[in-house]
Amino acid sequence: MVSILVMPLCAVESAPSLENLDAGFQHLQSVLGRYEPLQARQFRIIIDKEYKNKPVENEPETLTIAKGDVLIGNPYRIGDAIAFDTIEAIRCTVYEIYKHDQRKKKFREHRYLAVRYVLRMNAYHQWYFESSVLSHSDPAVVESHALKGSVDWLKHGFELTGFTPGVAYTAGAKPLPVAVYAQLKFIRAGDELYIEDRWQDYKMTKGPNGKSLPFPDFSQPVGRPQSWYSREDSYYE
Repeated sequence: MVSILVMPLCAVESAPSLENLDAGFQHLQSVLGRYEPLQARQFRIIIDKEYKNKPVENEPETLTIAKGDVLIGNPYRIGDAIAFDTIEAIRCTVYEIYKHDQRKKKFREHRYLAVRYVLRMNAYHQWYFESSVLSHSDPAVVESHALKGSVDWLKHGFELTGFTPGVAYTAGAKPLPVAVYAQLKFIRAGDELYIEDRWQDYKMTKGPNGKSLPFPDFSQPVGRPQSWYSREDSYYE
């Protein structure tokens, strides 16, 4: 059995520069595991969390209760890139919070989601990533783009920092378009994987013509930062 610990991390050493795709692939395998036909293993996270948010200041808080599983697949080669997939099956219930923590259920969502993270190196030996939705409980989301941004290689891991357009839900269950900024750090220590993540919604920036662009305006956060995986009670089996 391989264990996973999901908890805050201290400062982490950067890795020596990875100059080609082969070096990046080997490093990614050292973190997420190598596929073995006779003994295939992937990291599995149990999601069981509650978090409060307040996307709109003059509206009540929302409470989200999320339960489910996340699988992190072994890395593989794909054309001129390296990749890994995550598969989520999450049950979310969102409540509106009144005085004295009274709850009013607004909606429930049973969501499955498969995301592919693709890492590439450009002509200047800079690594970047893009992710896309392979499958989703909402057919309209399938094949859409998700996070994209930069890759930082760490001595025993890697960090993805990026953004994507998204939606936050107000207390009245009204969808609010936002730009999501995220940092995901994966560190391998023996047979343990440490994950630290942080997600923050922001209002979208506006172009010279006043129209919204799908980039975060870092001066205007929406709600509170959240984490999906940075929890000590998560584990892997």
